[in-house]
Amino acid sequence: MFIMPYWLLPLISAYVWFTMLLGILIKWQVDGRPKYPSMSQNQSITYISDVSA
Repeated sequence: MFIMPYWLLPLISAYVWFTMLLGILIKWQVDGRPKYPSMSQNQSITYISDVSA
């Protein structure tokens, strides 16, 4: 029977989280870096919450 080491769970969770964030930013980039209504005029990069909402 395989028992997963306890230290492996945070590594897996961090990998999934960073991959999700990277995917959201790549989607925003592929969409042409659109300006969302919640962004200010001089803001060049969007917040993650703007893209995922």
